[in-house]
Amino acid sequence: MAKTRFILSVMYFLLSISWVCAQNRYMVFFSDKNDSPYSINTPSQFLSDRAIERRLKFGIAIDENDIPVNPDYVKGISEMGVDVYYKSRWLNGILIETDASTVEGLIELEYVSSVRLLAPGNKLSRTARTQYEEDLNAMNTSTKEQLNMMGLNLLHEDGFTGHGMLTAVLDGGFSGINTIQAFTHLYDSNRLVYTYDLVRNHQNIDAGSTHGTRVLSVIAGYKKESYIGSAYNSDYMLFITEDSDTEYTIEEYNWLIAAERADSAGADIISSSLGYFDFDDVSMNYDYSDYDGHTTIIAQAADFAAKRGILVVVSAGNEGGSSWNYITSPADAEGVISVGSVDLGYNTSLFSSGGPTADGRLKPELMALGSSTSIISESGNITSASGTSYSTPLVAGFAACLWQQNPELSAQEVRDLMLKNATRSGNPDNLYGYGVPNYRYIISGVDNEYEESRFLVYPNPVINDEIHLATDVSTGKTLLMLYAKDGALLSKETIDFCQNRDYSMKVNLSKGIYFLQVLDGDKSYYFKVVKY
Repeated sequence: MAKTRFILSVMYFLLSISWVCAQNRYMVFFSDKNDSPYSINTPSQFLSDRAIERRLKFGIAIDENDIPVNPDYVKGISEMGVDVYYKSRWLNGILIETDASTVEGLIELEYVSSVRLLAPGNKLSRTARTQYEEDLNAMNTSTKEQLNMMGLNLLHEDGFTGHGMLTAVLDGGFSGINTIQAFTHLYDSNRLVYTYDLVRNHQNIDAGSTHGTRVLSVIAGYKKESYIGSAYNSDYMLFITEDSDTEYTIEEYNWLIAAERADSAGADIISSSLGYFDFDDVSMNYDYSDYDGHTTIIAQAADFAAKRGILVVVSAGNEGGSSWNYITSPADAEGVISVGSVDLGYNTSLFSSGGPTADGRLKPELMALGSSTSIISESGNITSASGTSYSTPLVAGFAACLWQQNPELSAQEVRDLMLKNATRSGNPDNLYGYGVPNYRYIISGVDNEYEESRFLVYPNPVINDEIHLATDVSTGKTLLMLYAKDGALLSKETIDFCQNRDYSMKVNLSKGIYFLQVLDGDKSYYFKVVKY
């Protein structure tokens, strides 16, 4: 097999004299998986029971991409004195450290298709651009607003806090989490099921930047009566994939390896607040035309994960208003949920990246509070910060709670349900996506037929500041609560349908969408109410 094109793929890097003799990090791609001891008929060799159960439940085929790399190929390269660190079954390759002169020998091997330089130096260690901007004057220390905007408070009240769901968080360092009170429950209840630092090649994640600590607090943090994460009862896998010291494409491959491990473990959700478009080595930079969901390595990894039944939730990026302006990768991947940022007034944050992708697909998909989001800092204090880094774990946590409530749904069905029940689902665009997902919409839509057979809310849209609630059933005393779409309670009344089966509720509403909750005995009903 001719090697000319593969030699050319590494010749550029050999021109850098300072790198020729140094230990650098490379990806070696294999040409096939022939004569492998692994088989798609025995997936328990490389997938956990939980991962296999997901594939069976949702009819997801196990294919050749799931088979690990051929161990004989790995052994052959190791015997050349090369340090092999990580293996990728999806891209059929290994991540190594060696010098450029050894690479010349590697590309002559029959089973090696190509070699790519990922980063200079031998630090199997160093972060992607983190998606946050810290507020200097932090004012928002309550999680109430960010949860209520999405109806997460109601999901929690209904008993859905993410229990039984497994979420992998891929970030740049989780410094201090083992000493911060808001994460104590994760340790006490054994909810940290796996941790790994792919930058430094060890299991200790109390290293690197503090970005992951802050991001994790939004989804998993819990301090009784003072801080509530979006899915604080989920199980978690934590991966450090980005290097805070430098910016090279190796971080995309770290993300790939983490996603593969999450898949093998049977993770339900990947939440990642990272994004890429330029690097310290400009030859590694991407152009906008590369953001087609298939070109960047990290988008390919996200696509592999999504096709294997994982719900992948990623930040859209903080490039709004910059010279780049667009989403960063892997937000361009198909099948993922890319998340932009809004403020408390539901306005798009100025920094929130927009779409479309290079091939014209709408991005981002969803929005959540990313301006002055309540977080927990590395010191353990409740403060606030801004960025799509923080809107992302809100949406991922929402998905975990919603999926716990609806375990029969596939990842794609959960994604579709969220997009369908967001504030702009009927008129999405490339800055706001489908809007902010809201559990109140889901409740109202799912149970409408049953609710209307028992209760009638009219006129809807509201006329003359009056809402009528009628029933043909003598239900006795019933509690009515009217909410704004951000979760604020506007009105609360108790009525007796035994005395009056057509009740008139006086309201003073501005234009917008509202929710009427009817508590009738041990049953709760929701109605979407509109005022034009």
